[in-house]
Amino acid sequence: MYIIKNAWKSITRSKGRNILIGSIVFIISFAACISLSIQSASKKAADSAKEGLSVTAQIGVDRQAMMEGMQNKEDRQSALEATKELSLEELEVYAKAKSVSDFYYSMSASLNGESIDAINMSENMQDDKQNAGSSQPGSFKGGNFGVQGDFTITGYSSDSAMTDFIDGTSTITEGKMFASATNDSTCVISAELASYNDLSVGDKITLSNPNNEDETYKLTISGIYEKETSEDSSIGIMGGFMPGADSSNQIYTSYETLKGIIENSKENADTETDSNGLVTTTEIRSMLNGTYVFSTVDAYEKFQEEAKNMGLSDAYTISSADVLSYEESLKPLQSLSQYAGYFLLIILVIGASILVVLHIFSIRERKYEIGVLTAIGMKKWKVSIQFLIEALIVTFLALFIGA
Repeated sequence: MYIIKNAWKSITRSKGRNILIGSIVFIISFAACISLSIQSASKKAADSAKEGLSVTAQIGVDRQAMMEGMQNKEDRQSALEATKELSLEELEVYAKAKSVSDFYYSMSASLNGESIDAINMSENMQDDKQNAGSSQPGSFKGGNFGVQGDFTITGYSSDSAMTDFIDGTSTITEGKMFASATNDSTCVISAELASYNDLSVGDKITLSNPNNEDETYKLTISGIYEKETSEDSSIGIMGGFMPGADSSNQIYTSYETLKGIIENSKENADTETDSNGLVTTTEIRSMLNGTYVFSTVDAYEKFQEEAKNMGLSDAYTISSADVLSYEESLKPLQSLSQYAGYFLLIILVIGASILVVLHIFSIRERKYEIGVLTAIGMKKWKVSIQFLIEALIVTFLALFIGA
């Protein structure tokens, strides 16, 4: 009890020094609480975003990995031609993985309008180029790629595949959505395109194969949709080179309907091979896009291992725009948490150094007091305990206030 009373008296006698020590400890504790709070909040925000994240992924050809180590252009071109996009049957095999919660797919093709005109943002520039002798915009023909049409037709396998309509980016304003699982030759078009061509629900539109204008297909408009924002491709806007890239020229239908068009075009296609072995065909070119849905990021990461175990070649890669976006959104939080840690470390080092120096000077100044205490019979370890109690009282008081 004597040691505690003596320690308290010593604290009250040296108010200035103890206030300075308490202020430093206060700053350290205050900074530590702020830094730890920032780190904790960053971690909670990252975990919360991860839990609420709906992850979708696609399987595509890993062109970069294929071309690594290949020195000449011919080898790289041969490797790319030898590796094809996965078929629907192959994509469905990997959809059976336990980590996959849902799977849907869509098909896209490019067609011209027979009874309908595409919206072209730069028709004047297009006419100028035609008059100057340039080729029809989008009419590049080489290999078996064929001609680029004015409309992009997208066929969806199910309602869940129509993500733009699910998240509210696009909305049906007139009529109704087509039946996703049937081949009923119905479609939905944009409000801009309907207004531009004076079309309404129930009207029929005729589309043609850009490689063979005599090959036509009729679709019935079941609905008209509007988009919240018009996110057109820069290629589609600059000079009107690709009208099909314009969001207003997007026509949506069921996968079965578009599949029927593609199969019919394939059956009636004319194929030629020139002297150089280059094959050209009038078949409508299409692109299949399969999407895997996962409940969590962990399930997505597990799927990568499962797909490899199920036989997915190293020539293909699994990628997710959702995960990439999630990781990008974490970078500011991670940087903030990292800087908070650096800030705390600097405060601790500087504060501890100052406290050590202050205590050293304090002990040197109190040599006379230490001598008196030992002279009256107080043992050295008791003197040390008194000094320790003084430091702890000031420290814990400042820590409490700072926290």
